[in-house]
Amino acid sequence: MELGRLLDAGKIDLGARRPSSVFDEALTYNAVLPTSLEAALKALVLALPHPDPYDRLIVAEALVLGVPLITKDGNITDSGIVRVVW
Repeated sequence: MELGRLLDAGKIDLGARRPSSVFDEALTYNAVLPTSLEAALKALVLALPHPDPYDRLIVAEALVLGVPLITKDGNITDSGIVRVVW
């Protein structure tokens, strides 16, 4: 959902590739997991500098799963809440 939002906002450029082909390719290397109740509750109380619900949920889910995020979003990287790889 977040990737689709960024694509629609013009923040991601796929060139001539169709979004569906990019997502299909990404899914061959990455699993899609359901959002957990624990992450949904944690997202409500994160100390992120803005209320974006998608960012909050992505960060919370990474914390629950104990995995780093791949992002260049300064609001997330500067927060120090979650380990970031980029």
